[in-house]
Amino acid sequence: MRGEGREEGMVMTRTVAQVAGLVGGRVEGDAAAEVVALSALTEAREGDLSFLSNPRYERLMGKAKATAVIVGEEWRGAWSCR
Repeated sequence: MRGEGREEGMVMTRTVAQVAGLVGGRVEGDAAAEVVALSALTEAREGDLSFLSNPRYERLMGKAKATAVIVGEEWRGAWSCR
């Protein structure tokens, strides 16, 4: 996932707002934050976009280092901006 393909000139940066627009979502938090890669919650670091699709992994949200995490509309976890 990381490493290859992330050299200068090959990285496609998007803002969180742009990603939300692409997936029909809405932003809670910093819409201007930039993401450059997609990573699993356990591997994500600053600048990464991750996702939570299974409630079984919700406990990982507290330790996630991703810049943004895509969650379902119904999600109301402890780390929600709501």
